[in-house]
Amino acid sequence: MNETAKNAKISGGRPFFGSAELSGDPVEAVILISLAVVKPGKTKIMNVSRCAYVMRFIEIVRFLGVRIDWIDEKTISVDTSNNLDANLVQFYEKDDQPYLKLLIPGLLYRNGECVVHPKMIEQIKLYKSLEFTVERSYNIITIKLPASASGLTKKHFDIRNYGTLEAVSSLMLKLISSNVDILYDEENTFVRQFDELLSEDGRDKYICGDNSFEFLLLSYLAIFSDGNVDVGISDLSGHLKYLLMLNKAGICYESEKNSLKLWKESPSENPDYYDFSGFSAAEVSYLLLIFSQIFQKSIQVLCDKSHMIEEICTELNMLGFKLHFEPVKDLLRVIIKPFSPEAPIKAVIEDPVLSGVLLATAITAPGTSRISGINVLSAYIPDMEEKLRNLSVSISFS
Repeated sequence: MNETAKNAKISGGRPFFGSAELSGDPVEAVILISLAVVKPGKTKIMNVSRCAYVMRFIEIVRFLGVRIDWIDEKTISVDTSNNLDANLVQFYEKDDQPYLKLLIPGLLYRNGECVVHPKMIEQIKLYKSLEFTVERSYNIITIKLPASASGLTKKHFDIRNYGTLEAVSSLMLKLISSNVDILYDEENTFVRQFDELLSEDGRDKYICGDNSFEFLLLSYLAIFSDGNVDVGISDLSGHLKYLLMLNKAGICYESEKNSLKLWKESPSENPDYYDFSGFSAAEVSYLLLIFSQIFQKSIQVLCDKSHMIEEICTELNMLGFKLHFEPVKDLLRVIIKPFSPEAPIKAVIEDPVLSGVLLATAITAPGTSRISGINVLSAYIPDMEEKLRNLSVSISFS
């Protein structure tokens, strides 16, 4: 598949079946490589996805002097024993900036300073606010550790509603600044474990969890295949909370030999209210999509307030879905009315979660749908076109 393909054409509403194995989580891979950069030495990282998102990060890290070798199809060795180049000036494009948020703290920790492009405005402001030394010379910004930690103003960060990458980027500030106080969502298992890893001297082996982008898309297809799609997983425990919420709505699941099967049944109970608080914005988006199509009555859900969830509700409403949302203190209340897509989709998108939700809808909706911007999702899912075709989904990329 061409990973740079931007357009997808989907003939939806057809039966799909087969099996697909989840790749490793790309965000976790990038984060664990960043952690290896912080701790000099050699590290093995397993279950690494070869998607475009991870491969681009590996390219940047190699430029800094880190040696990364593929041991097998899913395992890399990361050698950070040598001195690292702390010059990130050439990496300032929009798609690269999230990577730099992870790398800057590690390079400051290793080298005491880091050089960035002036377009890294958000990061420059952040380090100024933390009272780091920030110097400008022509088109180069040099960020240096404070000369002394004494007398610095305490900074408080509330990252409970941040995504995993943003949360970890903030936590890495603890490596280089003693004046940060960070409050994060302790229900986010990976973020909590990462916080613990920061205080360690480093490990010689890490394992990435399952690809969350892929899991949400494939589990949706499994549900609407009436049990004819098997999803290969490495660890069910990472998905258990999501599966239990689906089970409350009458969606059954069965796991055997790292293979997950899902199908719809009538729920034993039929409540009018569901609590989605504590779920990620991506999980809530798919739950809203699924619940809209399986319930024959209006229901109400509460979830953590999120701009992304509001945006997805708006996009789905433009397709005919009936999702009414309103803020309730720190939460978002969504009223879901029954709806099943009956017309093809035409959309231009820039967000991977929204891309996945609309792609899932297009696969189950009758007619020929066209999605522009599909590359924002395929960057996180390796061989996505081939994987979907193996499930008898009629899809082509261009």
